[in-house]
Formats: sequence, C-alpha cells, structure tokens
Amino acid sequence: MSISGIQNASALYSAYYTQSTDQQTTSTGKSSSKTEDTVTISEAAKEAARLSESILATSDTDSAEVKTSADNFLPQFVKFDGITVQISGHSLDAREGVSLLHVISATNSTDIFKQLASFQEAGNQSGDEQTNSTMEVECDASMTVLESKALGPLPAGATSPYMDIDMFRPAGKWNEDPMSRSTIDSNDSFYRKQTEQLMKVVETERQLKISYGNDVKLIYSHADDNYIMLTPDDARYNDMHSAESSVQSLINDVNAGYINKDAVSDILNEHGFKL
Repeated sequence: MSISGIQNASALYSAYYTQSTDQQTTSTGKSSSKTEDTVTISEAAKEAARLSESILATSDTDSAEVKTSADNFLPQFVKFDGITVQISGHSLDAREGVSLLHVISATNSTDIFKQLASFQEAGNQSGDEQTNSTMEVECDASMTVLESKALGPLPAGATSPYMDIDMFRPAGKWNEDPMSRSTIDSNDSFYRKQTEQLMKVVETERQLKISYGNDVKLIYSHADDNYIMLTPDDARYNDMHSAESSVQSLINDVNAGYINKDAVSDILNEHGFKL
C-alpha cells in the first residue's frame, strides 16, 4: 500500500544481490560457491517480486475502497411518483468529516453544557488559586462555529430550516395559506386536495422504507431545497417525525369535526388509514 513498503522490498532485493556479488568476488572459483550465489540471487528476486506484487495489490484494493467510500458521501437522489428525495450528502447526513458540525437539539446542548459546568466547578474546588484559574480557562463552556451556511428568508408557512411533513405544508411551506381563504364554502374540496397531496408524500416515504429500512424518515429541508431522507445516524433524526405520523393529526381533526369525514375518508381508506 505505501511507498515505504515498496522501498523495503527493493532494499531486500538489493541486500541479497550485494551479498551474493561479494561472495562471487572473493570466491576462488569453486563451483559450489558460485552455485550458492546464483540460488541466493534467484530467491531474493522471487521474494522481492512477491512482496512488491502483494503491496501493489493491497494499494489497489485500498484505493478502490477509498473511492467507494467517497462516492457514498456524494449527493444522491431518488424519485418516486414525481417527488425527488435526496437520500445522502444532504446537510444533516452523518458522514466522515462533518459529523461534528451537526446542530444538536436544545435538550442535548443543555445536558452538554451542564456537564462542562460541573467539570469547571469541580476544578475550581481543588488546588491552589493558579490551578483554579487554569481549570476555569480550560473548562469554560463554549462552542466554535467551524462552518456555516447562510440561508435566505424562509417561505410563507415555514417555521424552521427543517420541516416535518403535514397536510398544509407537505413541501415545507403553505400549499395554500389557510388564513388567506375568504370563504369556507369550498372546505371539502380544499381538504380533499390537501389530503391527496399528503398521501402522495406518505407513499413516497413508504417506498423509501421498502428500499432503505423501516426506520427512515422523510422531511423537507430548506437548507437543501429538497425533500431529504433521514436515517438513525443523521443529525436531528430524533427531533423530526416521519411523514406517515402526520396522518394522525389529520385523523384527529376529522374525529373532532373540523374536517368533513365524507370529504377525505375514501382517500384515507385507499392508503390504509381507517376512520
């Protein structure tokens, strides 16, 4: 794999060859000595060749593995029923070199800072004044921004760069601002259209689960301007909800009488949801 490995193999061959040449020079012409020298050179050449081939083969394998590993971190997309989803290489994707740049949840950050503060307090309670001063500097709770991306203003209806799916904002923004509607005469057609759009996203998430596992979640990312798929090792995974889980809110609104059951029940039934 390494240059030093190839050099070692070459040095091995050179050492054998030098030793054999010296033996030939000091030889008195005995045939047995010359024969032994010839055998030594042959064995050295074979050993050097074997080591070189082994090293080069390992190097080729490692290079292939590095290329494959790098390819896994490139943005990758899939498309289901007209909806494009970024499945890797997005801003929350857990991958080598950026995992420490993830935005942690408020709960997790609070716990971390409490631990740092406790370390600082423990350090200040022991040792002399100089030690206390040193510990205070070393244990001061702080975070450094290593990399950031400026986002433009969020669209109407968006409340965060990363959005759960719901019936009014299946793509991270209002499909139609509910507060802008002047009458409620067309409520049934409005909620029917919203339910159909939500079911389309839910079915996309179901396809992702079939392909990538039941624990994936589909959300909308304004940081990536796309739907993205989250896996358990991605940032914000525990803070976000699956698209399918949003259907329960719709069912609750129907049961509470806010949405006409007859307007949406056939759509929900078609996709396996019973009222």
